[in-house]
Amino acid sequence: MPRPSKGERKAWHFRAHTEVDLDAAARAAGYSITGQFIADALYTRLGRSDLVEGPNRPDKEIQTALPLTA
Repeated sequence: MPRPSKGERKAWHFRAHTEVDLDAAARAAGYSITGQFIADALYTRLGRSDLVEGPNRPDKEIQTALPLTA
């Protein structure tokens, strides 16, 4: 199932040093999407906390698999 649109966005592509594990940092902060973790960190740094979505919450959780039932 596709995710709902987040509105107008611009894609930025960059390479991070391998010494910094952004995926692990995102997971440790509660994010399942590393790109959202990076975006939130930048929004916070730039003083735009109004744009921060935060880590995944049950009401915003993206279903990645069907629930197992008997």
